[in-house]
Amino acid sequence: MARSRLNDKAKMKYGDDDGTVLFSLTEASKLKPRLSFNSTQFANITDYVITANVLEGDNDGQGTMPTSYSPTATMITISVVNRKDVADSDGNAYVELYLDAEALLTAFTSSPAIDAPVYGFIGVTISEPSSTTNPQRWEILRGQVEIVQSATVST
Repeated sequence: MARSRLNDKAKMKYGDDDGTVLFSLTEASKLKPRLSFNSTQFANITDYVITANVLEGDNDGQGTMPTSYSPTATMITISVVNRKDVADSDGNAYVELYLDAEALLTAFTSSPAIDAPVYGFIGVTISEPSSTTNPQRWEILRGQVEIVQSATVST
């Protein structure tokens, strides 16, 4: 299955797996999305390395979803705040991320307006332990983080 483009907003939904995700946050949002792993492939992720990052998009100030990252962007590490490494009766292992819009905006060079959100590209990978012969690495989530200004929240 081909993955959706990273700027195709109509196909980017958290919870659907067509290859891309859009997290839409207000500037004061703090979100903990849970990513579950298929127990057939990832029954035990104890020694696996989970990496989550956001890179600022090349925002145009008009709220258009960017197709590339900002030339001045720096990699922003997203915290993994909770993880269940071994699948049990529910059949899944999982990790929870911590998306903090205020922290992302601190690292971004652009800010949202009421009618002009800013975007960053998000990616989450899981890697086999480096001690494994020819370790594999999977990009389990990729997409964009949209940050909008809220008229009802002061930051």
